[in-house]
Amino acid sequence: MNIKEYFFLILEPCSKNEDLRRRELILNIFLFFTIILFFIMCIFAGYRTWIVGSDYSDQGISFFSLFLIFSFYIFLFKLSKAGYVRLSSFIFLFLYFIPNTFLIYKWGADIPVALLFYVLIIIMSSILINIKISFFFYFLISFFIGLIGILQINNFLKPNLYWTQEPLTFLDIIIYIVILGIITIISWIYNREINKALKRAIKSEENLKQERDMLEITVRKKTEELKIAQMEKMSQLYKFAEFGKISSGLFHDIINPLTVISLNLEQVQKKNNNLETRLCIDKAMESARYMEKFITIIKKQIKKNDEKIFFSIKNEIDEVINLLSHKIIQNDIKIKIICQNQIKILGNPIKFNQIILNIISNAIDAYKFKKQRRKNILIKIEKKDKIKVIIRDWGCGIAENNITDIFKPFFSTKNFDNSSLGIGLSSSVYILKKDFDGDLKVVSKKGVGSEFLIIIPIK
Repeated sequence: MNIKEYFFLILEPCSKNEDLRRRELILNIFLFFTIILFFIMCIFAGYRTWIVGSDYSDQGISFFSLFLIFSFYIFLFKLSKAGYVRLSSFIFLFLYFIPNTFLIYKWGADIPVALLFYVLIIIMSSILINIKISFFFYFLISFFIGLIGILQINNFLKPNLYWTQEPLTFLDIIIYIVILGIITIISWIYNREINKALKRAIKSEENLKQERDMLEITVRKKTEELKIAQMEKMSQLYKFAEFGKISSGLFHDIINPLTVISLNLEQVQKKNNNLETRLCIDKAMESARYMEKFITIIKKQIKKNDEKIFFSIKNEIDEVINLLSHKIIQNDIKIKIICQNQIKILGNPIKFNQIILNIISNAIDAYKFKKQRRKNILIKIEKKDKIKVIIRDWGCGIAENNITDIFKPFFSTKNFDNSSLGIGLSSSVYILKKDFDGDLKVVSKKGVGSEFLIIIPIK
C-alpha cells in the first residue's frame, strides 16, 4: 500500500448515509491537519525546551499544554472514526471558540485574528453539522463580541491594545456583528443549495439504480426466453440431423425394390402382347422411374459434397421444381421459367440446388394466406456481365420492418408453420458468398409480393 492509499484509508468515513459521509470526511480532514499542525508545534516546543534549554512559556504556550491539545485532537479523530461525528464536531468547534473568545478578552473585541477565527467557526459549523448550529454560533459570538466590546468601551475591561491606535466604538461592534450575520446568511444559502443538489443527485442515483435493476431483470428474462427459443430450434435441428443420418440408408432400401419392380415390369412387357396390359405396365414403369429420380434428387440434397463442376442452372431449377411438385400442385401454383439458353456455372450443384429450393419454397408459402385466383411464380435467368436469377412471386410479401431481419439465423415470418427454423435464407446467403462469391437481394412489399435476386459473378 502506497502513501496516497494509506492517507485515504485514514480519512475514509464510516457512515453509510451520503450526507453524513460528506460531513465526516470534511471533519476528518480538519482534524487530521490540525493534529499535524500541533505535532509540528510540539516538536518545536520540545526542541526549545530540551535542546536549546530555555522555556518561553511566558511568551507562548508550553510543551506540556501543546501535547495535551495534540492528544485531545487525536481523541476527537478516533471519536469521529468510531461514528460519533456530531459530538466530535461540537467539541471541535468549541475548541476553536473558547480560546478565540479568550483572545478577544485579552487583546480586545476588534482584534482581526479573532474575528477571522469567528468567521471560520460559523462556516465550519454550517458544513460539519447544519445551518441551525451555524446560527447558534453566530448569536453566541455576537453576544460575546457585544459584551466584551461594551465592557472595553466603558473601561470595565482593559485588554492589551498595543497592536492598535484606534479605540473601539459602538459602531465598530455593530459593523462586526452585521458582517458576521451576512456571512452566516450566505453560508446558509450556499449550504441549502448544496444540500438540495445532493438530494437531487441521491434521488437520481436511486432512480438510475432502480432502472438498472429493472433493466437487468428484463435482460435476464429476455436472455432466458432466447435460450429457450434457441434450445427449441437446436432440438429441431438435431432431429433433422438425425433424420439425415438415417435417410441415406432408408432411401437405399426404398430404391432397390423400385429397381427390381422396374426390371420385372420390363420382362412382363416383353412377354405380354396385349395392348391394354402394356399401357398399364408403361404407366407403372414411368411411376417407378419417377420415384427413383425423386429419391435421387433428395439424396443429392442430403449428401455432403464439395466437388465443383460446370452445371446447368436451368437443370438444377427443374430438379427443385420436381422435388416440390406435390407442394406446387397442392397450392395450385403455376411456375414459369424464362431462360435465354443453357447457362452453366462452375461450382457445387448440390449447394446451388439448396439455395433455389429455399427461395422457391418460400415463394410457394407466400400464397398460403393470400386468396387469389392466379398463383404464379416467375423464374428468370439472365447472363450479361453477371449471372442473375430472379425469382418473383405475387404472394403476401414481407413487411418493411422485417426486410433487414429475414437473412438473420432463426428469424422467420412463417407463424403458421411451427416446423420453420428460420435458417433457409441465412444459409442461402452464406452458401452464395462462400461457394459462389455471389449475393442475394430482395425487394418486397406487404400484400404485393416479393422478388429475390441471385447475383453470381462469371468465372
